[in-house]
Amino acid sequence: IVVDLLDVQPPETIVPQQDSVAPRSEQQQERIQGPDSGVQSVAQPKPLIGAAAAVQTDVSEEETQENDVVQSVVSAAVTDDAKVDPLTARPAEVSLTVPWTEPAAAAVFRRADYLWVVFDRYKQVDVQQLVEQGAPYITFIEQLPYRNNTILRMVTRPDINPTTRRDGLNWILDFRSIPMRPTRAIEINAQVDRPSPNLYLPVTEGGRTVVVEDPEVGDDLLVIPVIPLSYGVYPARSFADLDMPVTAQGVVVIPKSDGVRAQALRAGIEVEVDGGMALSRAIADVSNTLGGDTGMQRILNIADWQIGQAANYTRNKQALQFALGDQAPEAREESRFRLARFEFVNERYPETLGILRVMASEESDVENTASFRALRGASNMMLLRYEEAAEDFNHFSLANEDDARFWRAAARANMGNPGEQAQVMIQTGSLIRSYPRRVKIPLALTGVEAAIAAGDDFGAQGFLDLIRRENPTLTERAAIDYMNGKLKQKTGDLQAALQQYRKAENSGSLLYQVLGQRDRMELENRLGTLSTDDLIEGLEQIRYRWRGDEIEFDVLMRLSELYTDQQDYGAALRLLKITTAYFNNGPRVDEAADKMASIYKELYLNGAADELSPVTAIALFQEFRSLVPPGEEGDEMIRKLADRLVTVDLLPQAAILLERQIQFRVTGVDRARIGARLALVYLLNRQPEQAIGTLHDTQNPESSRDLNAQRRRLEARALTELNRVDEAILLLGTDTMRETRQLRAEIYWRAG
Repeated sequence: IVVDLLDVQPPETIVPQQDSVAPRSEQQQERIQGPDSGVQSVAQPKPLIGAAAAVQTDVSEEETQENDVVQSVVSAAVTDDAKVDPLTARPAEVSLTVPWTEPAAAAVFRRADYLWVVFDRYKQVDVQQLVEQGAPYITFIEQLPYRNNTILRMVTRPDINPTTRRDGLNWILDFRSIPMRPTRAIEINAQVDRPSPNLYLPVTEGGRTVVVEDPEVGDDLLVIPVIPLSYGVYPARSFADLDMPVTAQGVVVIPKSDGVRAQALRAGIEVEVDGGMALSRAIADVSNTLGGDTGMQRILNIADWQIGQAANYTRNKQALQFALGDQAPEAREESRFRLARFEFVNERYPETLGILRVMASEESDVENTASFRALRGASNMMLLRYEEAAEDFNHFSLANEDDARFWRAAARANMGNPGEQAQVMIQTGSLIRSYPRRVKIPLALTGVEAAIAAGDDFGAQGFLDLIRRENPTLTERAAIDYMNGKLKQKTGDLQAALQQYRKAENSGSLLYQVLGQRDRMELENRLGTLSTDDLIEGLEQIRYRWRGDEIEFDVLMRLSELYTDQQDYGAALRLLKITTAYFNNGPRVDEAADKMASIYKELYLNGAADELSPVTAIALFQEFRSLVPPGEEGDEMIRKLADRLVTVDLLPQAAILLERQIQFRVTGVDRARIGARLALVYLLNRQPEQAIGTLHDTQNPESSRDLNAQRRRLEARALTELNRVDEAILLLGTDTMRETRQLRAEIYWRAG
């Protein structure tokens, strides 16, 4: 559900510019303050109470003209597949989308009871509607009146915080119950050896520094939004001259002395103080420590599970089995775990599941332990059983395990909507570095796809670099080329994307040859360098090169879409029929069936078949008549097609349609009504005897007066065609309706 939330015309009120509270450097941003507090709001709320919103109204005429050009839409959405908390009946996630037509850097952080969202570019936001759509998690939003920046303050429940992702240039905030924390913590390097000691944060593409006054505290914040996704400060840092709180995105500096400056340079952010910061060597050592995966909870220590040399698998397994057999029954659980882990690390995933199944059958409580769930979930994941894996890793026993969070996100990413899982996968991705390469690389590839789907090019490159360090095989190099192509396409570098797709297409891996060719042709078609006919020809080749999985399914569905666009409905329907047959037990077979029904409805209910020749229209109808829906919709389809066939004198074909309708589809009064239509077709085709027989066979005592009169006139006309004039006149009786009088006159005239 997506609701437009930015449709506000900035008012014409002009408010004079005011100077900042205290002199700053050139970074000090020009801002406009309204009367009184400087912020216009629906109501000044107490924290966490009520639902209110503030709308910025102090905008000059010049800004109004600029907004007319760059006006865009802020949308709020509760994801369609978002789960609902069973205790509160609230959605598990609320998403707010801020679209931009140009790159904008962002910062997201908390201070006191407020959540701040800051962009280094300006746009007017309809915060009243925004807060309504953010309910129940967002109870108050205001936009501070700044000329060059978009600054939003929100009130949410204390445990509700956003994560950030992007779709193209658009920023998306996903609110859920999580701690405030970035995916990647920016290093804070204390440069004590410089003449004027300062702090340096190595993050590229930082935005303009935004100096904003906190309305509650009255002090100034230096906010440096950044474009790299989910780069922020963690943990919070405190120095003699300034504080740096935790951020989900960007950097915030809170000065504690005069002369504090922060600015984004080409390769990073510098934080300085007039005369140099008060830094010691000890502080520098602490500040330069990287978090990595330090402190993360791990339960799958896969690298420690190998016993002996991998080449001696059989001998090592027999030794573990002998040791297991020598133990008393009550002491076998740990030995079985050791054997199951050994099977896993040697890629015997079915054997691993078999051992776990035996353990669960003998001791049911073991199934609720973290070790059991994690190992079974990992085995299911490696066997591509993603739903089972996600269920295992979602078990309460793994709630505090960071690597379980990664595996759960990876399983869900493979089930669909990978972009929603990117944040967790990137945040915990360092945990897979120690995994064996045969486990690490498939997980890293899933991470790449999730990061690309979320628009996080830095995260995608991080997973790609992890694969590159593993001395990749030919297939893995092809995967890198293909993923690089998807990444380049996502970031808008289309020519570079085409080059990467061609490299994958020319690789030694059949899988990535197919994927590279498919995506290269699709992109060329979008760019206008490949015709739709050539695209169809290429996809027809691909469907025979790669069979039996989601790739073939997607190609078949795409071909049916292209054939439909080309108005080759027969080819589209036949492909979809093949798809439903090939994937009749697949999870997406309903997509193909629904698309067939949709095309058929478009043809015979909404009039698309009128563009086809009558012969083609009736041929397709008969070939796919199983798609005729039950009830009134299907009857209307048959009626429309029969009427068209009558207009082009294909009377026998029209009669066949109506005969089947009478025989198999309708009863009662509807049967009498359709029988009258069939009798008329017989009369037009000079078959009066069949017309009379049909009318007699479809009589119904509950028919309306008008329908009975129509049926008598048809029978009288048929009797006239058979030169049974007296019977015809007698049948019409004393009916004085205009149509009956006209028919009676015509019969007398023909009788002479």
